[in-house]
Amino acid sequence: DAAYCHQWHRKLAARLAHRERADLFAVYVIEVPLILPEGAEMPDEDRAGFDMLATAEVIAQHHDVHLHTEVLHARSVSSGIIELAKRESANLIVLGSYREGKYTGAPLGRAIEEIASRAKCDVLIGVPGPYGVLLGEDRRENETARPIV
Repeated sequence: DAAYCHQWHRKLAARLAHRERADLFAVYVIEVPLILPEGAEMPDEDRAGFDMLATAEVIAQHHDVHLHTEVLHARSVSSGIIELAKRESANLIVLGSYREGKYTGAPLGRAIEEIASRAKCDVLIGVPGPYGVLLGEDRRENETARPIV
């Protein structure tokens, strides 16, 4: 389920930021079609982005992490993220994907590949496992986690 995966990725980023005592920057990238000018208004897409970022704010507050948010209009997801990471001097980009049948070669897969190869910082790509419990709701915060391999 895509909604679960989006939430999983936000939790992962918030936990990493909390652990490293780092600020977190959540971005929602809207791809602007070539037939529109780069600064074109896209109110429906903007609204979806703001809704998604509102959820990220709740997760960040829960993990006591300072969050910056931005809805970004770009010609491609990869170019938007790479430019933002450069502008903000990011140390790490956390990207997520999810399995929906065969996702190899999907547009998001190509964007992840491009970001991972062009970014001037580390890139962490998270894909929740079908039996993963690392970020599960039922695990108590003071419970000792099993080692990460």
